[in-house]
Amino acid sequence: MRKRRWLVLSLLAFCVSGAAQEAQQVHTVDPPIFHSSESSDSRVSEIGYLQGARFLDPDRIVFLDTTIPRLVFVTISDGEVESAGREGDGPGEFRMPFLIGRHEDAAVVWDRIHRRLTLVNGDGRSEQTTLQDQPLLTFWSARVVGRFPYGTVVTSHPPEGAANPAAPGRSWSLGRHRDLVRFRALVPGELPHVIVELLGNEMYSEQDGNQKGLTRVVFGDLLLSAPVGELFAVSQTDLGVVNVLDLSGVTVTEIPLPPGIRMSRDEIRAEQERARERRAANAEAYARMGFPGLDLEFRDFPANEIAPPIDRMRGDLDGRLWLRALSPGADREHWQVWDVSGPTLEFTLTLPIGEELLDAAGSRVLLRARDELGVDYLIVREIAGG
Repeated sequence: MRKRRWLVLSLLAFCVSGAAQEAQQVHTVDPPIFHSSESSDSRVSEIGYLQGARFLDPDRIVFLDTTIPRLVFVTISDGEVESAGREGDGPGEFRMPFLIGRHEDAAVVWDRIHRRLTLVNGDGRSEQTTLQDQPLLTFWSARVVGRFPYGTVVTSHPPEGAANPAAPGRSWSLGRHRDLVRFRALVPGELPHVIVELLGNEMYSEQDGNQKGLTRVVFGDLLLSAPVGELFAVSQTDLGVVNVLDLSGVTVTEIPLPPGIRMSRDEIRAEQERARERRAANAEAYARMGFPGLDLEFRDFPANEIAPPIDRMRGDLDGRLWLRALSPGADREHWQVWDVSGPTLEFTLTLPIGEELLDAAGSRVLLRARDELGVDYLIVREIAGG
């Protein structure tokens, strides 16, 4: 099994457009150039619950602490800290925010409750776009997946006419299922248009009396997406390719994926246990935000024997695409970094488990770490070859 796993990682590292090409292997350097626990400002050293973080430039980061909720802007070189936002319904205030990206020197925040997109600067100035006129965003599964140059917004949601899962008496599909997901571009001054339709994550639903629950199938096929500069990358993993699209829906380039990975019974059982732990942690996080939501203790976590080759996708400050090879139970995780204009595999990066990649800028990576007490930290490291 270990030999098979390394074969898959090798294919990810060296396969592009059917031709082998060698990519530089890089690693992170100690000590880190920034660690949030070392800040003298409590807004940085005492993060409540970290929802996301981004580089605004190689020397400046922003992160969202949802326990406030508050955006915190940090300059790495001199430690300067600014913050903006609080709980509420007014301008620059949030109920259920998600940090989905950046625009120049501003953080882009999507508030699911308000259906509002906000660009927030470190000095507290904000620019709001209300999307109340988009009825499909009332779906609990709907989300804003990116804001692009010139104000274009891309959303994902079920197709028109589907039953609204947020409505009272909603329909409920028990067992395994995959919903159709439609990505739409909302261009200022134009009618919304569909970019692409694909099947979503493989899910599993249970019901016990009046209690209902929804979770992902262990090693289920995934739908991954990420803004990459002015382009949009998306992959339905069982189709074996990452499509990089322009905002009209035209495929600019394709990145091939290797076949899925066959998992052993021990690996499946171990991942089912991790799924239980993640679900418990998520339920606790949602309860802290006032949204209990996860009210069913699952009797079963169904699993596939064949896992998708990748399980995460990121677009960085420089317009590169990062793909993470699925490697459950390993002590390292492996990322492939692509220049999508080729496409060209620029390098591969290995990270220790426990340091989650959030963003990258040039030769720097922004990482999330969590200690044994569940406390979140942000780390910035340099990467080097060899």
